[in-house]
Amino acid sequence: MGPFRVKQPLPSREIRDASPFILLHHAGPHVVDPAHPMERLGPHPHRGFEPVSFLFHGQARHRDSLGNHRTLNAGDVQWMTAGSGVLHSEGPTDEFLSRGGELELIQLWVNLPAKDKMTTPKYQDIESSTIPVHTMSGSGTPLSLNVVAGSYGSATGPAKTFSPILFMTSTFEVGVDVKIELPFATSLIYVLR
Repeated sequence: MGPFRVKQPLPSREIRDASPFILLHHAGPHVVDPAHPMERLGPHPHRGFEPVSFLFHGQARHRDSLGNHRTLNAGDVQWMTAGSGVLHSEGPTDEFLSRGGELELIQLWVNLPAKDKMTTPKYQDIESSTIPVHTMSGSGTPLSLNVVAGSYGSATGPAKTFSPILFMTSTFEVGVDVKIELPFATSLIYVLR
């Protein structure tokens, strides 16, 4: 996609439908070399769904036709409701391009319910410091779940959603053994690595 090389595990031959999830892109990890700068993904339209970006490494900049201009840092989440339509551009910040480093993110597209397809577009900037953590213990090291949307255990995520949904991220060591109860019939687990 533009300057980014992305993996697309959804949709795929194996997984065609995981409603309300309609697309998953995994960009990176890319090593950005200041001697060979990468370009940003120029303005492009979205409509009728919510692109949700999780930045794991690096620094990215978002601009859109609603007037939002935001720098995302590792751990931040960008939740954009395209609704009736929005133009946006995204990519590494100039500062990150000049110093270099690793860039990695995933973007998951969440379908809007039919009645909300033409809702007024909006943007939710979710900084990592505002994402609550629910810690679970099992065998080995405790498992921390970062709750971005919905509720799990003691944590309720800051994202406002149109559908009942639970979004969580976690980093854990090999050998952790815990049971996670998933509240929905459709569940999607994506392993970064």
